[in-house]
Amino acid sequence: MRQRIFLLLTALLLLSACQLQPSEPAVTSNPTHNEPVPNVTDASTTSPAQAPTDATATTPAEGIGQDTPKPPAIVAPTWTPSAEPTSTDQVPAALPSTLDYPVPFTSQAPYTVWDDLHQEACEEASMIMADAFFNDRALTAHSAEQALLNLVKWETDQGYLVDVTAAEAAQIMVDYFGLSAEVVTEVTVDRIKTELNKGKLVIVPAAGRELGNPNFRRPGPIYHMLVIRGYDGTRFITNDPGTRKGEKYTYAYDTLLSAIHDWDHDRARGGMTNEEIAQGRKVMIVVGQ
Repeated sequence: MRQRIFLLLTALLLLSACQLQPSEPAVTSNPTHNEPVPNVTDASTTSPAQAPTDATATTPAEGIGQDTPKPPAIVAPTWTPSAEPTSTDQVPAALPSTLDYPVPFTSQAPYTVWDDLHQEACEEASMIMADAFFNDRALTAHSAEQALLNLVKWETDQGYLVDVTAAEAAQIMVDYFGLSAEVVTEVTVDRIKTELNKGKLVIVPAAGRELGNPNFRRPGPIYHMLVIRGYDGTRFITNDPGTRKGEKYTYAYDTLLSAIHDWDHDRARGGMTNEEIAQGRKVMIVVGQ
C-alpha cells in the first residue's frame, strides 16, 4: 500500500512540473527583413490622363479650323520640284479601276485635345502616317501622340515654322524619316493614280476651307495637309488627319484637285487669308521607300 501511495505521489509531482514548464514562444518573422512590395503598374495597361471630350461631342465639327497668327517667314530648305517620273519607277501597263492601301491612320489630335499645337499638326500627322505605312508600323493614340511631339520638337530645333510647305515636308521626309520624297508639279488625276500604282503615297497641301469637309470646325483650316491612299471610279480615298473620322475619307476628284494649294511663308506674314492661300502653287509630295 505504501509503495502504491509513493508511486501516485511521484506521478502527481511529475505532472505538476510539466505544467509549470514555460511554453516555447511562437515564431514570428522579423519585420526588419520584410521589404515592401513595390507598386508596379504595367505600362501596357496604363491609361493616359482622360483627354478633354472631342469637339464633335457638342458640335458636328472637329477642332481644326481656327485662325492663328503666323510668325515671320524664314528661308526654307531648297528643294527642286519634279514633274516627270524617275527612270526607276515601274508603271503598270493598265491602271486598276480601284486601289486602296492600308495606311495606318491617326488624327492630328490623337487624344482629341485640339490645343494650338494639335490644331497645326496636320503636316506632321500626314508624314507620320506615311512613315508608318512604309515601315509596316501600327499607330495607336499613344504612339501617334509621342511621334507628333517628337517631330514637332525636331522641326522647331531645325528652325521650321508652325506651318511647313510641301518642299519643307518633302525635305523632312528625307532628313527625319529616311524615306524618299519629291515635290511634283503635275497635279492631275492620272498622275496621282500613276504614282499610287507605283507603290507610292501622295501627300497634298490644301486650302482647307475649299475641301468642304463637314467634320471640320467651321470655318475650317486655312491650310491643311492629308494623305491620298487610293481611289475609286470618282473619288480619292484619303487619310485626313483633320478629323477623327478621317480614315478612308473620300473626296471627289475635282474637289480635292481644286483645293490643292501650297503654303507660302511670305504671304503668311501677319496671317493668311482665303484669297492668299488660293494663290498657292498646285504641288504634291510623292513619298516612297
